[in-house]
Amino acid sequence: MSDLRTVADDARSPASGKARRAIDRASARFRAQPSFAAVIGLLGLTLLAELPMVLGGPLLGMDAITQFVPWYAHLGEQLRAGVLPVWNPHVFAGAPFIADPLSGWTYLPAMLLFTALPITAATPLYLILHMTLAGVGAYLLARTLGLDPVGAFVASVAYEFTGYLFLQNTCCFAFAAVQAWWPLALLGVLLAARAGSGRGRIAAWGLAGVALSQVIAAWPGQGSLYVLVATGAWTVWWTVVSPERRAAVLPVAAGPAEAGGLRATGRTLRARLVALSWHGGAVLAVGLGLAAAGLLPRLAFNASSNLAGGYPGAEGVANQVAGWSVTEWTRLARPGVWYAGRVTLVLAAVAPFLARRARRLGITLFLACLCLAALVLASQARTPLHELLFLIPGADRLHPTRPERVLLIFYLPAALLAGSTVSALRLRTRPRRWLKAALALAVVVDLLAANVAAVAELRGSRKGDERLVRVDLDERYAASPAGAFVRAASRRRPGRYFGYRPVVSDGVARPYAYSVRWNDPAIQALEVNNEAMLVGIDDIQGYNPTHVAQYDDVIAALNGRDQDYHFTDVRPTGLDSPLLDLLNVRWVLVPAEPEVESGDPARIDQLVRDLPTVFTGGGVRVLANPQALPRAWLVHDARRVAPGEALDLLADGAVDARREVLLETAPPPLSDPGDPDADRVRIVERDSSQMVVRTASSADSLLVLSEIITPGWRATLDGRPAELLTANHAFRALALPSGEHVVELRYRPRGLYAGLGVSLVTMVVLAAAFALQSGDRKLT
Repeated sequence: MSDLRTVADDARSPASGKARRAIDRASARFRAQPSFAAVIGLLGLTLLAELPMVLGGPLLGMDAITQFVPWYAHLGEQLRAGVLPVWNPHVFAGAPFIADPLSGWTYLPAMLLFTALPITAATPLYLILHMTLAGVGAYLLARTLGLDPVGAFVASVAYEFTGYLFLQNTCCFAFAAVQAWWPLALLGVLLAARAGSGRGRIAAWGLAGVALSQVIAAWPGQGSLYVLVATGAWTVWWTVVSPERRAAVLPVAAGPAEAGGLRATGRTLRARLVALSWHGGAVLAVGLGLAAAGLLPRLAFNASSNLAGGYPGAEGVANQVAGWSVTEWTRLARPGVWYAGRVTLVLAAVAPFLARRARRLGITLFLACLCLAALVLASQARTPLHELLFLIPGADRLHPTRPERVLLIFYLPAALLAGSTVSALRLRTRPRRWLKAALALAVVVDLLAANVAAVAELRGSRKGDERLVRVDLDERYAASPAGAFVRAASRRRPGRYFGYRPVVSDGVARPYAYSVRWNDPAIQALEVNNEAMLVGIDDIQGYNPTHVAQYDDVIAALNGRDQDYHFTDVRPTGLDSPLLDLLNVRWVLVPAEPEVESGDPARIDQLVRDLPTVFTGGGVRVLANPQALPRAWLVHDARRVAPGEALDLLADGAVDARREVLLETAPPPLSDPGDPDADRVRIVERDSSQMVVRTASSADSLLVLSEIITPGWRATLDGRPAELLTANHAFRALALPSGEHVVELRYRPRGLYAGLGVSLVTMVVLAAAFALQSGDRKLT
């Protein structure tokens, strides 16, 4: 304050203009001090909460361990090697990787951290980054809305430390990523609506677009749907409903002195709609343009995936259709994954009643309506609001499954309302200062205490899918002795494997997914749960919501039944299936000491008797399958079958896949070589996205591969393009004339290069527009 008084005295001098500018600078520095302290306090709280979660190994849940960390580690490993990871050969007998919605491709925190750092450093930093990003983004948004530093601090804490964000950050990375970036998207829209210059507006569009592109990259499904809808409503509010708001906009943030800044500008409806088209169109164009490199290949793959068009029809999804009743809204006030904070909820409920004038009530009611809309859409009943949502193409297929996920848009407006209530308490008397501090402390203590209790409960839980454990990442993802054996053996002769240890209960082998038992050391030793990606071996199983639909058909035919859309586990009924040979399964990993010696419903004892043991170590026995077909072979006989008929014939053993191939199109001309044993096939080069094969035969033949086919695979024969055929329902084949040939297969996901081009053009246009726009010129 002494600086302000000194400058004020100087203002009486003739150089009053210079003095006034000095006053403005000193005042800005003085006002910035509380903001700086609030940000430092927020960062300190983040470290206080997160360091116990990551030191000594991060605390992680099922999906983090079995999906996200393996995917991100594989992504980073491939990018470090200078390889674009378009195809993942390590799970599901091969599947698209870049086109996988949750692979981390184009999600910058995953790409940068896991490429630049080892997994032991990247994972903790990833967790801390998202909490920090969510808190700082909410703070900046609250300050821009006009909340004072204490109110903005409360809003940021109330958002960052909700159970939904704090606990999902340890398990379901996609949820936390969406919540971390959404405040910045809203901030960009708000700054663009207020900007007085072209550059400022373009920069704001860029901020909002980058944030939306990261939301889409992290969760291009329900998460993106809800954020885009809510951000659209936010844009409509600031351009059409309340375009005149330029200063403090929450009812609790502006005093009488600012009232003059809230006068209506008299903009016509036409002008408001033009502003909506500018801001909404620009933000959406930038967001989708930057996201195109990841979005277009994912949209292209969706058509051939097990979730084509959404969830309906996927096995197991019907069991997940849920939704809340009104009485279940109380979950928001009960510590756990849905916890919004009791103090936060009370403060948020009070905010509308503190509006002193109707003019200032608008944004408060908008935020309250956003909270209420999330609760209504999370319900089991179908309401007019649902019908409005379902006007968006695809929403009616995404939302009805797990509709409560829409609550991810509840927590930010609730936090802003809570912060606005605290900001309403003017700092004119000491008791009110203490009250603001007490309310801020109450929010902090309430949320941190609830999270500590929830973490303790999850660490003690016996349910595998709801547990948190402290993980030594190097130890967790190191190759088990059995995995190391398979890796060495597959380098000499390519082959696949699967780990097998079903749950036996009451004399029945039950379909209990390996992912649920992810923390069982005996299960870890079998190299299941996508660990093949880190070990460098090829599994026919996996845990992932999205995979090739035709491959699901193979596993269903193998087992004689469908299973939940997340999994492709081999069941006891599939152990004798000829389809295992067709899948190039050379090894089966089973417990070294089966739990049951005779009459075992899991049939492990039978496997041990029927298949030779080639390795034992680490509590695991590796069994060899001598009947496994190679990765590539030649056949001289083909038969056309009806769509869907091939797998039944192969599973029943009615067709010898070594000698005959089943096609759903007319077979090419083939001839008898006389001596099929004289045929030669040799894989001379193989990596994740390509294969080079040399062949020799005295007769016309079909090259058949135990490789899954999906759109994007291309073939050349002796350097010229050749047609790839779908063989045996889900595999690749190529017609060859007699003689010696070189066949090359490459995978180029549809939409990838077009998406990369769109994203590059978007960045160039945005940068050029910013550079060419005059700093003080208004953009109309």
